[in-house]
Formats: sequence, structure tokens, C-alpha cells
Amino acid sequence: GPAIPSSDVNYDTGWGFARFSNSGKKMILSQLEFTDSYLVIFDFDNVNGIFSNPVEISTASGGVWSFEFSSDDSKLYCTLEDNANDFEIYQFDLSLTTGPQISNSKTLLGDATLFSRLLLAPNGRIYSTVFFEPFLGVINNPNELGVNADYISQSLSLSPAGNVISLPKFIR
Repeated sequence: GPAIPSSDVNYDTGWGFARFSNSGKKMILSQLEFTDSYLVIFDFDNVNGIFSNPVEISTASGGVWSFEFSSDDSKLYCTLEDNANDFEIYQFDLSLTTGPQISNSKTLLGDATLFSRLLLAPNGRIYSTVFFEPFLGVINNPNELGVNADYISQSLSLSPAGNVISLPKFIR
């Protein structure tokens, strides 16, 4: 099986979601501590199945509900819950090299709702679910930095239908 490197990260408890980057060269894990969640990004050798170079990213939030890579893998988007049970969408700049640099690049893009899920679509945009509402949010330019990513929380109407929690998985 895959080899996971040793580090200061506790791999035994509290892990939530995992996802490979679009290039397949990185994998990200979310750690679910409801007081200070974090993410760990690994390099991945898809020939030998070896994970290496873990980089820990502090989200400084109460929970990571969803995350997605931009199509060029340079940005990471997260739906985060703060300790007051508010949900917001943030961007992290993965072109930076250290965990503290990436953590400090955290940029608020806008409000989200309970259980907001993020998914990169074949058109290069990232869509977000809006719990029990007849629309989706969208990050129109996910490869752009900061507010230039252009997040709109009520962008795509699903009316008369609605969405509960998730989006269909697209094959990339």
C-alpha cells in the first residue's frame, strides 16, 4: 500500500476528507478538530504510491467542511466553520512553499451555509452547494488570487428544484 511519511502530524484520529489534486501530484487531508482544524498536503508519487513532504496548513477555524483545488492546482478553496457556527469560503495560495506562508494567505471570499460542499466542474469553475436552497454558489475564476477569483454566493438557479448537501462527482 501507499507509504505515509513520519511527521509531527497525528494520523490516528479525527481525519475527515481526502482529495487528490487535478494533476495527481498532491493529496490533501483535512483534520477535524472542532477547535482548530488543519489540512495536510502531501506530494504523491503516483508511480510508486509514496506520499512525501507533508505541509500542515492551519485553518484557524472550528471545522473544515469541504475543500477543492483550482484547475491549475495553485489555489485551495475551503468551506470553514468558525466557533460561532458560521460558515464561510476561503482561498489559500498553494504557490507559497511553507505551511505558515500558506496558512497566512487565507483570504475570505464570502459567506457559505451549513454543509456547503465545493466541487470543480469541467468548465473550470468551482460550485458550492447552498443547504436547502434553489441555487448554487460559484467561484468563477478559481485560478485567480483573492477576490479576483470572483465568488458569487447565489449564482446559478436550480429552480424549481433545490439542493440539499452535495453535488454529483465529475470524472476528471
